[in-house]
Amino acid sequence: MKSPKTKNNSNLEIIFVGRSNVGKSSLIRCLTGR
Repeated sequence: MKSPKTKNNSNLEIIFVGRSNVGKSSLIRCLTGR
C-alpha cells in the first residue's frame, strides 16, 4: 500500500507537470504505464 505522503506528492506533481504539454503526455504515460 502507498503512504498518504506519496499520494500527496503525486498530486503536486500532476498539478505542476500538468501546466505543460510535455507534462500532460508524461502524466498520461505514467497513468497508462501503471
